Amino acid sequence: MKRGFVYMIILILYIFTHISTTIALNNEDINNKETIVFDNSTGFFGMENEGPLGLSTLRDELEFKGYNVKDNIEMGLNADTITKDLINEAHILILINSDRRFKREEIALIKDFVANGGKLLLVTDTPESLTNMNKLARRFGAEFLDYYLGDEVKIESGMGEIYLISPIPISLEKEPEVLLQTDFIEAKEWPSVWERPGKKVKKANFVVFAGIRYGEGSVAFLGDKDILLNKNIKKGNNLNFALSIFDWFEHKETDDTIVYSTDKLEFFVKKGETSTAIFAIKNRGDIEQVLKFEVPSYLKDTVFVQVDGNGLKIKPGETKVIRVKINWRKNASSVTGFIVVKREFGLYRTADYIKVEMIQGEI
Repeated sequence: MKRGFVYMIILILYIFTHISTTIALNNEDINNKETIVFDNSTGFFGMENEGPLGLSTLRDELEFKGYNVKDNIEMGLNADTITKDLINEAHILILINSDRRFKREEIALIKDFVANGGKLLLVTDTPESLTNMNKLARRFGAEFLDYYLGDEVKIESGMGEIYLISPIPISLEKEPEVLLQTDFIEAKEWPSVWERPGKKVKKANFVVFAGIRYGEGSVAFLGDKDILLNKNIKKGNNLNFALSIFDWFEHKETDDTIVYSTDKLEFFVKKGETSTAIFAIKNRGDIEQVLKFEVPSYLKDTVFVQVDGNGLKIKPGETKVIRVKINWRKNASSVTGFIVVKREFGLYRTADYIKVEMIQGEI
C-alpha cells in the first residue's frame, strides 16, 4: 500500500515537472521574439492610449503574436532624441509623424541600424510632419508626397477590403518588394498648409504603403497613421494588413505556386461570330490568392475574360475554370495578344501572362 502511494507521488511529480518544463519552453519561445520600439522622441505618445485615438489594440495584437512592444519611456531612455541605447534595444523601430527635425547623428544611427539588419517603419499622414519625415525617408529612396487622397479610401486587396483615412501617397526611386496602392483616384492638395493655386490635382494609382530591403535590413513606408488607431484598426481587414507588415519584416516565405492548364489560347472565329475557350488554374501553394485578369487596350473590344471585376479568390489546393470569349474583329485576318493574370497574396503582387492567338475566317 505504501509502495503504491510512493509510486503515485513520483508519477504526480513527473507530470508536474513535464508540464512546467513545457510551459517554460513555450514562454521562452515567446520571449525570444523581436522587440518593437515606438519612438516617443518625435512627439508620438499613443502606444499606451486605450482611447479611440490610441494604438493599444495594435500593441496588444503584436504582444499576442509574441513581440516585446516598448517605447522610450517604458525603457527608461531619453525621450528627447534617438540614442544608441534605444537603437541597441530595438529589432523593429517605428517613427510616426515626427514633430521635430532629425539630427545628423540620429539619421546616421538609423541608417546603420537598418543596414546591419534592423527594421524601420516610417508612418506619415500630416503635412506638418512631411519635411521632417522626408529628411529620413529620402535616405532610403522614398518620399511622402504633399497630397492627400480623400477622407476615406477603400482598397480591394489580396487581404480583402482595407480602409485608409486621408492617406498621403508615396514616391519611390526603385520598385519596392511589397506595396499597397489605390485604384485610379484623385489626389488633392493640402490647402490649409500649402497655398499654391497653380498646383495641379493628380489622378493615378497611388502607392500608400511600400516595403524595401536596404542592406541587411528592411524599411517600410506607410502614408496613413489613422488606419492603425483603435477606432479604425478593426474595420474591414485593416488589422490583417497592419500585422502583415510585421510578417514581411520577418522574411516569412510562402509558396505561391499557381499552375495553368495551358500557356496559350487558340481561337478560330467565323465572320461576325464569337468563339469561346476555357482553361484551368490550380493553386498548388500554401496561401490564398486573388487573381485579376486584364487585356491590353487594343484587345478591350475583342477578348473578354468572364470573371467578376473584383477578382477571383483561389484557396490552396483549389482549382478554378476560366472562360474566355473572343469576338470576330473587322479588318483583321488574325489577332495576337495576351491576358495578364495579376496575382495578389498578402502584401505581394506579381503577374503571369497567357498568350492569345486568333485566326479569322469566312467559313
